[in-house]
Amino acid sequence: MIRNGFVANSSSSSFICCQCSELAGGWDKEPSDFGMFECVNDHTFCISHLSIAEIKDLITKILIYKGIASDVIDDAINSIDKDYMVSYNVVKLMGKLDDYFVIPEHLCPYCNGDKASDMDVMHLIKTTDPKYYEDMRQKLMVERKRKFGRD
Repeated sequence: MIRNGFVANSSSSSFICCQCSELAGGWDKEPSDFGMFECVNDHTFCISHLSIAEIKDLITKILIYKGIASDVIDDAINSIDKDYMVSYNVVKLMGKLDDYFVIPEHLCPYCNGDKASDMDVMHLIKTTDPKYYEDMRQKLMVERKRKFGRD
């Protein structure tokens, strides 16, 4: 039988970068298909938010964690340069090493405190200074009303 139209059991996935809120998604896709990493605590982030040194360090740690041979590690690290398409290919390599590789917590730059997402900062402000947070919320709402002619 040929199935036409919507397929209820299709496996679509979407990923949102916790740093820039970029949205990527598709059917039978994983973060590495979009140049993204994902950790066990659901931090998904674009590889482009990491410096070349951070990318090399993270890739090395992941490959060591996975027990990959040192010559593969050297090849992967040597292929990383300022061309993020090369870095994207390294992320694709990570995807090929496992069906769906999720970074362990201790290697995630957001879990271990090397990076902070906008959402993390907003949550911190909201919990440590709720008055300032609410003042900023009100200011934003007034600005949007002014911008869109709803004074």
